[in-house]
Amino acid sequence: MATQQRDATTTPEPSHRGPLQPDGCVACGCRLALTLFDIGDFHYVRCPGCGLAHLDPVPSAAELESFFDEGYFTGRRAGGYDDYARDAPLHRRNAKARVRDVMRAVAPPGRLLDVGCALGYMLEAAGRAGFEAEGVEVSPVLAQRVRAGGFRITEALALVAEEQPESFDVVTMYQVLAHVAEPDRFLADAVRCLHPGGVLLIETWNRESLVARALGRHWQIVAPPSVVWLDARRPLELMLTRAGASVVSFDVATKWVSFGFVASLLDAPQRAESLVRIGRLLRRVPPTLGVPYALGDLVTVVARRSDGLSLAG
Repeated sequence: MATQQRDATTTPEPSHRGPLQPDGCVACGCRLALTLFDIGDFHYVRCPGCGLAHLDPVPSAAELESFFDEGYFTGRRAGGYDDYARDAPLHRRNAKARVRDVMRAVAPPGRLLDVGCALGYMLEAAGRAGFEAEGVEVSPVLAQRVRAGGFRITEALALVAEEQPESFDVVTMYQVLAHVAEPDRFLADAVRCLHPGGVLLIETWNRESLVARALGRHWQIVAPPSVVWLDARRPLELMLTRAGASVVSFDVATKWVSFGFVASLLDAPQRAESLVRIGRLLRRVPPTLGVPYALGDLVTVVARRSDGLSLAG
């Protein structure tokens, strides 16, 4: 992998490495990859056709699934959570707000599939609102904990699409898409799970936001190897259209996070020293205190499945 460090504002040079050759960009099919920046030994490239950026090479699905073990949620993985369960009150607060967003798009409540459900906070909130909720979670340890709470959990979205096609009124995924090996196929599986006219709600990060462009390689979301894809509006629209869904809205989102979580993002390997110092200061704040995250780089995308989608496709 390349080790020369580049700033995101530097004019990129062509790179002929990675999955854009020969198969083309997963969003637009462009066959050229341009260097974006390096993070230590990890190399990010971008597509000049649609702007989608990703790790080069892209980790395999098996590699990514092994990374999201219990250690990712307990501070033993770079780029993960210091203590996911400790922040349960904030997760539940976010889940309640997210269910309100879902109900604005889906009424009355029906069947809901939450992809990347972690410890099931969204499932709990959706159930209280009247949804019949189940989840997808690749971490076996977390999946078993949520099953113990009475929820049906599957460990692969593709399996749900195969076994329960056209079965859900809404599919949600919160900050999951950046971590999968094949986002185009992942979105296609999510759409296949929906009834015709069903709603897909995605929360993800926008590489074209002001804060992302200003920080470049120091953007707090850039955390290889767990963060594979750095999304933008155009590639998301292209992948969703090909999957059989049309984008209804693309809006900036907010959520509540703990100071401990913010510290874990900033005080991490390969960060600029100024960010590391801020992260270390934030670790002194009681981790249970929350703050609204509203930097403009988190977005909610709502899409609706087209009636004419063929399951054979």
